[in-house]
Amino acid sequence: MKLSSKNTRILILMLLPVFAIGSNRLPGIKIPGIGTMFPLRIIALLYGVIFLLEKQHYALYNKTKTKLMGLWGYGIISLVWSISLSKGIQGEIIYLTSIFTVFLVLYLVKDVSDVILICRITTLVALLIGVMGVYESVTGKAFLVTKERYELWWVTNYFGWKYPHVLFYNTNDFATFMVAIMPILCIAVEKLRHKMLLRYAGVLFCSFCVFLTDSRLGIILCAVFFLWILPKKNFSGIIGGSVVLAVILLLIRRYWFFLSGGFNDIASISLGEERRIPIWGNAIRNTIRTWGFGVGVGNSAIANEKFCYYFTGGIFEVHNYFLEVLEDFGLFGLGCIVSWCFMIFKRLWPFRKEEKAKFFFSFMVLYCFLTTCSSSLRQSYYLWLFLGLVISYIKLCDQNNEKGYNYGESLS
Repeated sequence: MKLSSKNTRILILMLLPVFAIGSNRLPGIKIPGIGTMFPLRIIALLYGVIFLLEKQHYALYNKTKTKLMGLWGYGIISLVWSISLSKGIQGEIIYLTSIFTVFLVLYLVKDVSDVILICRITTLVALLIGVMGVYESVTGKAFLVTKERYELWWVTNYFGWKYPHVLFYNTNDFATFMVAIMPILCIAVEKLRHKMLLRYAGVLFCSFCVFLTDSRLGIILCAVFFLWILPKKNFSGIIGGSVVLAVILLLIRRYWFFLSGGFNDIASISLGEERRIPIWGNAIRNTIRTWGFGVGVGNSAIANEKFCYYFTGGIFEVHNYFLEVLEDFGLFGLGCIVSWCFMIFKRLWPFRKEEKAKFFFSFMVLYCFLTTCSSSLRQSYYLWLFLGLVISYIKLCDQNNEKGYNYGESLS
């Protein structure tokens, strides 16, 4: 089959969400010193190179190429002063395949039906993972046990159940996925009957899955998103209500543990968000120590362990993706990522009245907050897939406008 044929393109679009969500849990080819080339990495490298070499006439695509490849190129240079060269090389492979995942989406998505297809396949996979997570939490039986899986089986959630992981490294990664999927789910059901009922049911199910993880940030984001999708006439009122509900949930989350006696020393050390403040302090101090050039791609955890300015209880992953980029790539890398995200926000804003654009915009907002939920987002390939989907949709909106329609009008 030709790589550019319609049948090949549709097949890959259908498999892409599965490959992105499963990522390194799927079988692949192990290459010493580099890592495992699982299906997504192979496909992303293949199509990513084609997209990179292909001449683009769309400014947003070219700017995306420049910023992301600039980030990766700087990572190559940073290998010179990195603490661990092997970690640096592995980090470069992770970033290259993540960036090429974005390029893969930009190359394959041709119309709105492709966007809907990816969203629907992603939603089906997410709902299956959610069901598996509930089962895993209730029964305490893990679906997938690997050496990479970080478990806290001695700590339980509100209901006395175990924390769900399913395919993910830890329960925070599971919570991050279930929050990020909510806008995608809302887009997936847009053309279905009873779409509002399906949206509410889907978001409530995702929220319940997040509730099982005890993620305070995740619970707040779920509550705010649920209020956001409710029918509203007064925008300022809904924002105010969201803030009030978020505060209430945060207080309930904090004091429920004390009242139930479940907030023990182990939980406070392992799961307390307060522990992240000194971790972030170490990341900033290490960036300053390197004069803003960064410690080298993939070396942030090693640097935080070797140059530990503040006590973190043996936790060295940054738990803040933007600060992780800052520590790894320095000020230049942070500038690339932040300016890229700002560019997406800016280009998406004119289409805010279009329904899909609203949910893509909400995903971008959730993404910015979720950067502090997981220990690291480097290998969260599904997030790079969604980011590519947002950019592809912006292009489709621009093409629609060139046909004489208003922003987002008649885009279906």
